[in-house]
Amino acid sequence: MHVRAGVLVFVMAFGLFAFTTQPLTGYEPETAAVVEGLVLDGHLWDKEDSELPLKANFAGEGGHYYSTAGLLQPLLEVPFFAAGHAIDANFGHPHEYPFGYTFLWFFNPFMAAIAAAAMFALVFMTRRSLRWGIAIATLFTVASIAWPYSKIGMETTFMAAALVAFAIAVWARGRPTPRAWALTGLAAGASIATKPYAVVVLAAMAIVLWPTFRGLGRDQRLRLALAIGLPLLAWIAAIAWYNSYRFGSPTNSGYTESLLTFTAPLNVLGLLFSPGKGLIFYSPLVVLGALGLRPLWRQDRSLAAALIVMLLGLTCIAASTTFWGDEVWGPRYIVPTAWALLVPIAWWADTRLRRKVLVGVATLGMLVQIVAVSAQYAHYVDAVDALTGVPVYQDRFGVPREDIPYGNDPTRWIPELSALMLQTEGLISTQIVDRLGGDGLEVTYAPFEGRSRTVNLSDPALAIPLNFWWYPPPEHRWLVRFLALLLLLAGVAAAARLYVLAFRKPPSRALAVP
Repeated sequence: MHVRAGVLVFVMAFGLFAFTTQPLTGYEPETAAVVEGLVLDGHLWDKEDSELPLKANFAGEGGHYYSTAGLLQPLLEVPFFAAGHAIDANFGHPHEYPFGYTFLWFFNPFMAAIAAAAMFALVFMTRRSLRWGIAIATLFTVASIAWPYSKIGMETTFMAAALVAFAIAVWARGRPTPRAWALTGLAAGASIATKPYAVVVLAAMAIVLWPTFRGLGRDQRLRLALAIGLPLLAWIAAIAWYNSYRFGSPTNSGYTESLLTFTAPLNVLGLLFSPGKGLIFYSPLVVLGALGLRPLWRQDRSLAAALIVMLLGLTCIAASTTFWGDEVWGPRYIVPTAWALLVPIAWWADTRLRRKVLVGVATLGMLVQIVAVSAQYAHYVDAVDALTGVPVYQDRFGVPREDIPYGNDPTRWIPELSALMLQTEGLISTQIVDRLGGDGLEVTYAPFEGRSRTVNLSDPALAIPLNFWWYPPPEHRWLVRFLALLLLLAGVAAAARLYVLAFRKPPSRALAVP
């Protein structure tokens, strides 16, 4: 039954995520460019004569252009591009986007759906409740920051790899066999093949596995250490080769250095609590998860400690630099482990009142994610520039940082400039006020120095349109919208079936929610 539930969780998540996805954005096109080169020419650099809207921008070995994404993502994207390219080669493509390109749009939804299924498995194994496994996986899908990142990408592969690796470690702690621990090492290596700072996942996995490892005999410890270590070392060797292949050094992953800062403690608070980047605003359910850490600690100390280390470890790494993932929705750099504070909800919501609170907070979280997936972040950048009168993010485009007052701090700390606030107001203006015949919504920003500015968010230069892959469609709109509807219906049908599984009478006492 739990296997069937896991499959349904994946279908539900993929149906929703695929319905709300978009063409590639951020650094996703550069990774896709490398995938095209790998499939068509057998190399891991940009296919420079490509007709697709894909381009890698990081110069490396041999004068070629490479992606800074870790090795895992281009390897996993190969089947998507290859399948689409096969259709293009044999049947042609009916609209302006070749299938080799459009199939890649569904890679991030697919990975986020894998993460949702892993979340179900993790909670089911630890809480021993089918109902709570389904519930937390559903909350992860519709009411957490995972939903917008299934559309944005950038951190989605890291998030899925971290969740899968952690779930496998939890599974392996009860199975001290070489096969189970070798699989754990393989998953751990895959997670660090996404981003260099994924080492926090390894630390969390070690915490989970240590009680089991400590209780074994010397010979068995050695066998398990080899079983988990050899696949991990193989991945590390592959990562070193990939770095040398691209940028000439085993330790050079292509990321530009970011200066360390003494404001790291303040940045930690900003990533968790600031109105522009705070996790509690962009994924409110983490508040209830934090409350659930205490009862989880009493029942499963190693699991609770691992979840804390994983989230806070990544937060501290992101906060230690002068750049913590701006120009994108919410606290981007801690998205890959933000799910850690959803797990303890299953231990906190153990009364009827708390479950009512959970429903209320989940509803708020879902509304936040709907705001995120309904519009493209670039429109928020236009609005915040108009309100402040300065090009807040233009230091990324050649404008010296010293020529931009306050740097990126306004969008992090001032509520009126928060992406959550402005994007919500922009959608209300264009999708509600305008449609009802109004003149748009005017917002005012009055900073301390008194330079007040007022803009109309329905102004053509600032208007926020809906942004989905099927709206507005390219050509053959009926076919595109029909496919979108099928994906959504598949997700709804899977969700309905999950509801029946979760709330019918459990077959045994072990699966009942206390």
